[in-house]
Amino acid sequence: MKLTAGVLAFLLAASLSAQSSTKPNLSPVTVPATTDIVSVRQSGDTRDKRETLAQILGLTHNATTATSLAADPADCADNFVATGIQADGTAVCDDFSSVVFGPASSTADALAVYTNTTGKAIRNSAATLTTGGVFSLTGQLNLDNLRLDGNTISSQDANGDIVASPNGTGKLRTTATLFQLGGSTSSFPALKQNNANIQLRSADDSAYGQLFVLGWEARNGGGQTIIGAYAGGGGFDALALASGIQLKWGSTPTDTGSADTGLARGSAGRVKVTDGSSGVGALLGSKGADIASANDITLGNANYFVVTGTTQINTIAATNWTAGSCIVLQFSGSLTVKNATAGAGAQLKLAGSADFSATADDTLSICYDGSTWRETARTAI
Repeated sequence: MKLTAGVLAFLLAASLSAQSSTKPNLSPVTVPATTDIVSVRQSGDTRDKRETLAQILGLTHNATTATSLAADPADCADNFVATGIQADGTAVCDDFSSVVFGPASSTADALAVYTNTTGKAIRNSAATLTTGGVFSLTGQLNLDNLRLDGNTISSQDANGDIVASPNGTGKLRTTATLFQLGGSTSSFPALKQNNANIQLRSADDSAYGQLFVLGWEARNGGGQTIIGAYAGGGGFDALALASGIQLKWGSTPTDTGSADTGLARGSAGRVKVTDGSSGVGALLGSKGADIASANDITLGNANYFVVTGTTQINTIAATNWTAGSCIVLQFSGSLTVKNATAGAGAQLKLAGSADFSATADDTLSICYDGSTWRETARTAI
């Protein structure tokens, strides 16, 4: 500040008193460290009184310009800074213990952080908090044992779980239609939402996945098991249906109400064909590809066959046929079917232990007993 005439008069009075034997009893007056003053001269004295004032106040001044006064740093102890002067000549010293320094500029709404452990300086951070309560952070957020980094939430404690636990009747919901497990490539599985259904897919959604379980059950609304698969000895050994439950087929697989065909338990050891409800259905057979006559013939996967040609038949292969299986042979020409004749397949035991001389359109019904094919009926047309 500029020294007024009144202040100068006060300082001059102090100067004159300093040249006498006693000094005036002055109360300390704090003056800024750099204070411009005007020149004051006494009559007949050519000395610049600024120097006299500096001597009186115990201050240093710039001898060249002699335009400002400054506190003497030597008056302050280590770690203190001279910030002003007092009228008695002592410097005002401050260690800034209660002052925190900040940067010259800051980011709007930025949270301030300390730069070190002294608590004397702060700086901007990447986190902001608006007056509306919106907290934003660019970078990594650690919260207890959880870490949020980009799009990844991870646990930081050893083998730490991440638990989502809604309160009460709260639900855990995701709007994603593909929930990847373990990774995002075709080597990992995923669950895919398809309307009200769940599909097991590869994590890149390029193909259907597979489900491996030791056992499973499906239950109705009453909690009763209606179907289940159970493992024994390292693999599935049973697919079980509750009594009264049918395997059903219909035009709409997901709607059992449209089923028109079913398999149901008749009694112990017996299965019946149904109409998908309580009515009885029929077990249909199938006609296989035509078989060329030969001494040893092999049948396909069916139960009715047309045999072509006229070559004698000695045996019929029994591979993949179980005891109790029955078939019908229809002949397109005249040939002989041999009774109890050895060959590569299972022998035939015919009515009257006699050969059957078949003609065109004749039929022969036989059943496998586990070792031989036995005639059950014939027609001669």
